[in-house]
Amino acid sequence: MAETDTLSSELDQILLRLFEKLDQRLQQWIQLENLMKDGFLNISKARYSMGNKSVTPLQYPADMEAISRVTIESLKDTNCEEFRIIRSKASDRINDKQTKKDDEAKTALRRRKGESDNSETVDKLTQQIDKLKVDKKEAKANQISDPLHWFGILVPPSLRSAQKEFENAIDICAEMASLQQEIYLLIDNFNSVKAKLGGNLNGDKIAPEDIVTSSEEKDDDTPL
Repeated sequence: MAETDTLSSELDQILLRLFEKLDQRLQQWIQLENLMKDGFLNISKARYSMGNKSVTPLQYPADMEAISRVTIESLKDTNCEEFRIIRSKASDRINDKQTKKDDEAKTALRRRKGESDNSETVDKLTQQIDKLKVDKKEAKANQISDPLHWFGILVPPSLRSAQKEFENAIDICAEMASLQQEIYLLIDNFNSVKAKLGGNLNGDKIAPEDIVTSSEEKDDDTPL
């Protein structure tokens, strides 16, 4: 009897934490919805002030790279995975590209030295390496450090606001993914404790799909 009371109390604590996490998830979902809505509204305002064709995918550079990247870290304390957003700087991306070019040129130089002792060929390759170093400054000047510059130097405040809101939305997505991992862990703990109680507790196990579905249905009813 004492064991049953202990398991029942533990089950109650798990349910309380689960409801807290579900409430946090709902609040984050509403926050994400508002950020996305405001971001697209500000893009519409920017198109109105700059012209409909001034803010389109046609302004995207052909060699654009992601600024925000996702890293996943396993937490030993909770056995969950934490999702983090890392934003790289333009200078870092320039240095990575230039380092790769320099390494390729040096490799070609060593290969040529091994094949031939022709000093003229070696000098030519050396000049190419020096040229790559000069191109580094040009690449840095031409590199777009801020995606806003894709659409011009002087952009309206509405476009800057849209960028900030979408960046915040990315952060919220990472937080939601981490929170979802905690919810799944609580569900597993709930089902494990419930199985120990055996026939003393009626009802089926909780499935993660049931939690997600019920939460999404509640989100759909949220007024815009």
